[in-house]
Amino acid sequence: MKMAPSPAVPVIPRTPELPIRDMWIKSPTRQLAALLAVMLSYFGHPTCASAQAALDRVLLDDGEYEVLAAVLDHGLNADTLRLVIAADTQVQRRVQANLASDPHYYFGDETPSAPLIDDFLLVNQQQTRLEARLPLDIEYQLLSQADLNAVLAAGGWPGFYDKYPTAPGVLRFSRVGFDAQSHTALVAVEQLCGSECGAGRLMTLSRDDTEQWHVQASYLVWLAGPAERPAPEPPPAD
Repeated sequence: MKMAPSPAVPVIPRTPELPIRDMWIKSPTRQLAALLAVMLSYFGHPTCASAQAALDRVLLDDGEYEVLAAVLDHGLNADTLRLVIAADTQVQRRVQANLASDPHYYFGDETPSAPLIDDFLLVNQQQTRLEARLPLDIEYQLLSQADLNAVLAAGGWPGFYDKYPTAPGVLRFSRVGFDAQSHTALVAVEQLCGSECGAGRLMTLSRDDTEQWHVQASYLVWLAGPAERPAPEPPPAD
C-alpha cells in the first residue's frame, strides 16, 4: 500500500468546572467513554469548547452510521453477498498530518470547509469500536484487528478468502466529520484485499432535503499494487 505524527498540542490546566453532562447515561460503556473524553479534554485539547465537542462525539451516533451506510451503498457491487468490516475506526497518521497542514494536498480546489476538516481531525484522535448498528440490507461482520491478524498469520490472504469467500476483503472506516450544520460529511475509507491489493480514499457526502446522505466526491489517498518485476524469461526451445 502506497500511502508524521500530528503536532503536539499544548497541555491546559485542569478545569473542574467542565460539565460532564453525559455521565447521567446509565450504560457503563457510555459512562466510561464519557470519562475518557473528559480526561482527553484535560490533556489534549486547547479549549473547553473543543473538549466539550470531544465529549459529545466520543461514541458514534446514528448520523455517523447513516453516513457509513451511504458510502457502502454507493460503492458496493450488486453481487456482493457479505461484508467484513474492521471493528475499530482508523485513519492513517500521515493523512491526518496532511489534512492539518495542507488540505489542498488531497482535495485541490475542492477542499472542504475548515470546520468540516477540524471536526474530522478532532473525532479521529482516538480509535473507536464500531457497533453492529449499520442500517444495511446485506450481511456484514465486524472483525477486530487481533482476529484479522490471526487469520492472516494462519493462512495469509488465501486463508482469509477461504474463511470469508464472498467478502471483497476488509473495509475500514474512520470516524465521520461533520460541518457545523451537519449538511456535509467527511470520512476515510480503506479496502484491504491482499498483500498487493488495496486502496484508501477520502470521501465527502452531502445530506438532501429528505435527510438522506449521498456521496459527493471521492479522493484517492493511496493505492496498493504489484512492485515492478522484470519480464519472465522465454521458455527454452524444444
